[in-house]
Amino acid sequence: MSASTVVRQPAGVPVGGQFAVGAHSEPDGLTLAPDDTDVVVEPPALPCYDIPSARLHDAIAKIDAANRKLERAGIENRFTYQTQEYLKTSTRDAYGYPQVSHELRTKLTLSEPEIAYNGWQFVAALDATEHGFIARTAPGQDLEGWRPDTQACDHCGKARHRNSTYIVKNAAGERKQIGSNCLEPFLGVKPKGLWALEWDLDMDEPAERDDYDAGGSGGGSDAIPVRDLIATALAVSDGGKGFMSRAKAMEWEKTSTADATNSHLFDRSRTEREARERAEAEVAAAGYLKDGTVDAVIAAAQAAEGDGDYVTNLKTALAGEWVGRQHAAIAISAIGVWRRGQERAAEKATITKGFAAPVDAKITGIAATVKKVSYHENPYDYNGGVNTLVIFQTPDGHQVKWFASGRKDFEVGQVGTFSGGTVKAHDEYRGVDQTVVTRVKFEPVSAPADPAHP
Repeated sequence: MSASTVVRQPAGVPVGGQFAVGAHSEPDGLTLAPDDTDVVVEPPALPCYDIPSARLHDAIAKIDAANRKLERAGIENRFTYQTQEYLKTSTRDAYGYPQVSHELRTKLTLSEPEIAYNGWQFVAALDATEHGFIARTAPGQDLEGWRPDTQACDHCGKARHRNSTYIVKNAAGERKQIGSNCLEPFLGVKPKGLWALEWDLDMDEPAERDDYDAGGSGGGSDAIPVRDLIATALAVSDGGKGFMSRAKAMEWEKTSTADATNSHLFDRSRTEREARERAEAEVAAAGYLKDGTVDAVIAAAQAAEGDGDYVTNLKTALAGEWVGRQHAAIAISAIGVWRRGQERAAEKATITKGFAAPVDAKITGIAATVKKVSYHENPYDYNGGVNTLVIFQTPDGHQVKWFASGRKDFEVGQVGTFSGGTVKAHDEYRGVDQTVVTRVKFEPVSAPADPAHP
């Protein structure tokens, strides 16, 4: 069956106008680092949900309810969505036994609306903590690590302690910090109306969620000891080896480490098996506290380079002995930073100094494995074209770098042989020697396993 795509747009809203391309926010409003080798947050795709086609009408009902709530709040922008239907074939049942089955499913891509009034646009909410501010940015916005020195409101001029303040900016880039009591007279919307910037299409909740507020994902103000939180997250993710961000969990239809940790800490065991698994996790968590793994995770996150919002939020969340439940996900993401650091160190140990071939030499016949593929905007293509950066590694440990024009559909883990290409230069990146090549032809001989379905 061929896939079909449908674009839905509320009446009166220009097509495409609401697709905010920016940092993806988790349901609790915290921008998380991507599953890449660097901690730098790059603009990812819009939220995409993979649901049974039979439940599409339920999803549309939730989106319609959210749009009615936007209308009641006086917000002009609306959620829009795209759908793509496909047939999913499974070869095993829920217990792992051979059984072929087919299911009609739909991928639903949801937009995230912006909020702007009288020339001022909402940028972020800043939650005050003992050790600084944690930013919850709007789609497409980034404070780049900037935080105000005080909580003084630029509308009324009063400087006092507030749980949250709000950052707005105008077309000239002027930025103001507004207190919650002044937000409506200044911007035209009450703080609770900002729930739209953090709304998540939860298929397990009723269509009407009028109790949703801008304070987070319903976590309340509970505080959790930071080291205990990290220890529990390590336990439920097999020492971090099974760490999964919420973005990846949504893509692969699995449970994120943050949600699994939250369930372990706050949900009751419903079966003897759950009680046994909970007890085993508690023993494992105590071990991670004792052997220094928790401290290593926190140290790795505190040493993360960069001054963007994610790094600033992460360091703030881990700075004290306690972290608010609404900010637990950002603290737990430290495990991803730590694991990526470990993986980089292990991979670096396999890299050999020197180069795969001399400058101007041909690389035909040299075997290699694809280690990294990334796509970058082509500044000379006004139609949105991209260029591709591919990092290969030869069996003797030399890195080969190819920056190709256009999109090259390689996959990490593919093994093959160069059937063409010339060494353009010798380069170095983060202490690693790289053989820069051009006019490459690469013939893959194997494909990597699907990490989502090992």
